[in-house]
Amino acid sequence: MNSNATSDVMHFSTDALPERDRTAIWHDVFGRHIVKAQFEPIANARHFHEATLRSLPGLSIITSTCGGFRAERTRKIIAEGDDDLILTVNTEGTAYASQLGRETPIMARESVLLSSADIGAIVYPDRARFVAFRIPRKTLTPVVSDIEAVLARRLPRSEAVSAAHDLRLGI
Repeated sequence: MNSNATSDVMHFSTDALPERDRTAIWHDVFGRHIVKAQFEPIANARHFHEATLRSLPGLSIITSTCGGFRAERTRKIIAEGDDDLILTVNTEGTAYASQLGRETPIMARESVLLSSADIGAIVYPDRARFVAFRIPRKTLTPVVSDIEAVLARRLPRSEAVSAAHDLRLGI
């Protein structure tokens, strides 16, 4: 996603892709080139991904209904130099995040802050919904005293997370 002065909106759905090419396009185009992560389906699970992405100056937002996959920031991907932070809020379902030697389940109405500058992964084994906010690190570091201490740790349910769930953030 880019940072033009205007808003860019993109919709993506694996169901809209030809079945024989679905996994390859999802992995290569959506994963590698759009959200900058390596996507892999989970064996014996229905993998699907429907997302709406909005790019604004200094902020990208994705809302998604998905399941049956693992998304990973690999050493090769982080070598590209992106150090944004990603706040992922699960509105339904469960995810499992791992980064910096920490592993944590993220239940509905809970969230996790991950770093694009570090190897890490998030797994959605079953159907889930989430909203994720991609924010430049330089925007958050002045207002969060020790950002490294909160990375890859489950953030408790809060009023803001409940409001995001209730609104469904229909972007």
